[in-house]
Amino acid sequence: MAHYFHYHNHPHVLDRTKNHSDLPFDKIATDMPLPKDIVGSTIWGFTGSKGKWYILGRLDVTWAGLVSEAPDFLETKFLFNKLKYTACCPTADAGNYRMIELEELAYAYLPDWGGGKEIRDFKSNQERTGMKRVDLEFVEEQLLSIEF
Repeated sequence: MAHYFHYHNHPHVLDRTKNHSDLPFDKIATDMPLPKDIVGSTIWGFTGSKGKWYILGRLDVTWAGLVSEAPDFLETKFLFNKLKYTACCPTADAGNYRMIELEELAYAYLPDWGGGKEIRDFKSNQERTGMKRVDLEFVEEQLLSIEF
C-alpha cells in the first residue's frame, strides 16, 4: 500500500466547501493515468494558496478506472469536471471533505517527483497535478492522526 497526494485547485476547493460541504471525499478525478498500485492505496487531497497548505481528505481506494464505468457504490457521481479517470471508495465508507490547515505539509517529501522534492518546491499548479507518492515517514508522523 502506498500513499499519494492529489492536488485540488484552490478556487474549486473554496467552491466545494462552500456549496457542497455535505459531500464526502469518496473519489478523485484526473485526466492522467492512475498509478498501477492505486487500488489498496490511500490518496490524500491537498491544496495550497498564498503560502498556506491544506489537507482536504483521505480516500482509501477500493476501485479505479474510467469515470464512465464508476461502480454503483459511488453515490456522488457529479463533480468529475469531465475528467477521464477516477479512484474511489464506497460513498458510505468515505470521510469528510474539508480544509485542514497543516503547516508541515510544505515539507512533505515526494520521493518520485523530480528526484525527490518537497511540496514547497512546486513552482506552478501544473507541477502539482497528477498523483505524487508521499514519503511514508511523513504520512505516519503528520497525516494518520487527522480525523475526517
